[in-house]
Amino acid sequence: MDSTISTLAAETKSTCLDIAGFQSRMSDLEQRVITVEDHLNTVPERDQELLFLRSKLIDLEDRSRRDNTNQCRKTFLSLRPHLRQLEVKNELFEPARIWVTKNGQSKDFYNPEGLRLYLDDLSTTLMDLTTQNLPTDVTKDSLDALLPLISLEGRPPGGRETYQSGRDPARLSGPHDDRGKGLLAVAHYTQQMDRVNLALH
Repeated sequence: MDSTISTLAAETKSTCLDIAGFQSRMSDLEQRVITVEDHLNTVPERDQELLFLRSKLIDLEDRSRRDNTNQCRKTFLSLRPHLRQLEVKNELFEPARIWVTKNGQSKDFYNPEGLRLYLDDLSTTLMDLTTQNLPTDVTKDSLDALLPLISLEGRPPGGRETYQSGRDPARLSGPHDDRGKGLLAVAHYTQQMDRVNLALH
């Protein structure tokens, strides 16, 4: 009986030490998480968006180096000055509206999420365009027409501004629900991209 009690006592002590060690490690992990969260909270929202855009730009540049048809690189070169100009100004979404023209139709994105979806879609589309065997009737000019062009003038190329957007992309002022319109524009643009991809396959 004494040996059994001693064994149980030893096992209990060992278990307690294990629990204490686990709790210590968990406490350390929680502190690290808090430290990371505190750091993220100190980074301005626009700086976080800049970091995201910079990573997308690096990814696009890397893909452009592997592009044999030169289409991806051409688009990257057209995007780079616009994005870097925004970096220099540190005014990531000023003006808040970024017009995207595709196949002669203009769509605008009113918030960071819209631009993020656009860049993701652009990156995927570029890979689709550069990795597949294009039909013989798709010429360089017609392919160029499929590649989006960005204008930061607050209006579509050759068009007119429909209404004034606010400065804050998350809460735009004006009589319209700009953010909702922007998300609808993103959805419509994505549908257009699906049709384009189907047409090219």
